[in-house]
Amino acid sequence: MRVENLHCSKRINPLVNFLIVALILSPSLTIILIPISFLLIMVYNVIRFKLLEPSVTRDTHEKFLQFIGGEPYYMDLDTYGKKGGTYADAVAIDAHNLYVLHEDNAVEIPWSMVRSWTIQAPGADRVVGVGMTAAMTAASHNIEAAAKAHEASGLFVFVADVNHPKWQFRTADTTILRKWNEILTQRNEGLLAA
Repeated sequence: MRVENLHCSKRINPLVNFLIVALILSPSLTIILIPISFLLIMVYNVIRFKLLEPSVTRDTHEKFLQFIGGEPYYMDLDTYGKKGGTYADAVAIDAHNLYVLHEDNAVEIPWSMVRSWTIQAPGADRVVGVGMTAAMTAASHNIEAAAKAHEASGLFVFVADVNHPKWQFRTADTTILRKWNEILTQRNEGLLAA
């Protein structure tokens, strides 16, 4: 197995994150400023993801194809926000190898080393709040629950490797997950061209 860090993720300036957290945690804030701060953080995170996603997708696609060394039979890529940055995970297959990119780490897995795989797409519980404070609390809970559900979602590939026996292609898109389950099943059955 060949593993390489492709450095595809994009992170924003940590000082900006620090300033926002400091604003929220400042004891001098009044009850009026807290909802405004919360709203600003939500808007900031949406803008951050929308600004970084296109460049992460483009860079990741190019670097992953270079890592593979050519055009694979199938390939999918999905982006997500985490730890103050935007990441992209990818999965691809060619005649002899399965390729997985997770949090900047790409791996080339010879098909003979693939033991099994599973797909998971757990949903997130949603909480609804009535009133401004309850709605903000509910929104915070829903964002956290959605992030945890997305982190547990994806295609999980189990391989014959002592140091890294499980690789993940993170996506919550059930269409992509069903597609890859079928691709890997056909490859295992010898129906996919080898």
